[in-house]
Amino acid sequence: TVNAALGFEAGAVIVAVAIMLDRMLRVEAKQ
Repeated sequence: TVNAALGFEAGAVIVAVAIMLDRMLRVEAKQ
């Protein structure tokens, strides 16, 4: 269960970072 939890957290972090980068790129593209 520990490995599953770590994997889930890692996946969540990756998704969060991807969303942040996507928003940043979109803002720069609009400018």
